[in-house]
Amino acid sequence: ADYSSVYTMTNQPMNEILVYSRNTCNGTLTFETAVATNGTGSILSGSNGDGIDLPRPVDDPLASTGSIITAADCLLAVNAGSNDISTFHIVSPTVIQLVDTYSSDGDFPVSLAEREGMLDLSLLCTCSCSHVHVPNSPIACVRVLYYPIGLVYVLNAGGNGSMQGFHLTLETCELTPIEQDPIVLDQGSVTPSNPAFFPASPAQIGFTPEGNIVVTIKVNGGGQNFPSGEGSLNVYSINPENGTTTNEFLTQTNVTGATGSSVPFSFDFDDKGNLLLVEA
Repeated sequence: ADYSSVYTMTNQPMNEILVYSRNTCNGTLTFETAVATNGTGSILSGSNGDGIDLPRPVDDPLASTGSIITAADCLLAVNAGSNDISTFHIVSPTVIQLVDTYSSDGDFPVSLAEREGMLDLSLLCTCSCSHVHVPNSPIACVRVLYYPIGLVYVLNAGGNGSMQGFHLTLETCELTPIEQDPIVLDQGSVTPSNPAFFPASPAQIGFTPEGNIVVTIKVNGGGQNFPSGEGSLNVYSINPENGTTTNEFLTQTNVTGATGSSVPFSFDFDDKGNLLLVEA
């Protein structure tokens, strides 16, 4: 039988990545190993606004999508309790090695997104063999000695909510923070003391087919406005030269839940570039 791999995360105080092999013929999963992230997991909490604690979410403790992702031979995971990101090198489908942990530059990271396509031109060299054309480059032909650089953004759900960008070296799975301050989402201090933390916290970060950032906001303004029935899709244009963005490049589209109390949650794009949005 042919086998692929499945990765999941415990989100426990000693956070771990669980690795399974998957029989592609019948879908059977077989546990292979657990690898520590060197970070701490956590669970969102909140109250109903009258000082009564809400039960902690069991089925989705981060109330998000994209807490663990893969990019080429790299795996990235959030550590919500220690406010950092762990990166791993995928040595083989069932063997991963921890590379390092990196600060998320915010509180309670819950979602990650990666976009490929940036090149470190300093690693290119001219030659007379193994040619490849680089569009819009003064170097007409080069030997393929470059390393692709991915663009990674992390979504932090704590405090006012924020996001921070990194360059991901796909050769080594190392992250380098891009030169910008974290982008604040102005979610009205979404903290456990602010009512309805997990029902109102930002849910997912991702990239559009054009390479811009999308963030789903469950409740505009955060927990103090829950339940309002209105969230938003926040789209941030990305500087193509360095991967940065600011709130000046934000286009916000308000979304009213179909039931009046549902909120925008997770999303994806189909092959035609249409946005598919799931409400919770």
